[in-house]
Amino acid sequence: MPGFYALIYFGTHHVKPATFLIPNSFRGKIIIIYGEPYGIKIPEKDGRYILKVPANGVMIVKNPLETGIIDEQYYFEDASYKKNKKIEILEQQDFNEDYTLEKTNKNLQEKSCCFFRWYRRL
Repeated sequence: MPGFYALIYFGTHHVKPATFLIPNSFRGKIIIIYGEPYGIKIPEKDGRYILKVPANGVMIVKNPLETGIIDEQYYFEDASYKKNKKIEILEQQDFNEDYTLEKTNKNLQEKSCCFFRWYRRL
């Protein structure tokens, strides 16, 4: 069985890793509109895309939307654009709602920051 999982993992397209730099005071949705000819080209550093999220949370980029296995990191940044806190990636089931089948022992506070990834093609 481990060989099957290795085949799936290595046989699936991996997108270029990305690091999101988010202003400390930002709260809300981050929206990225891909494939726009007048958008910005996402800069790269050390083999990763570096996405500096603007204050309004909307980015329009030239790069096409890539699909596959993702490797994304999220950081809050200070006023001088330096990473100062890594944001833990949570999943919906980490919140232990009434409908959650398998409860976790994570003690999440109401003000925890989290990301839910969603996209659609137009």
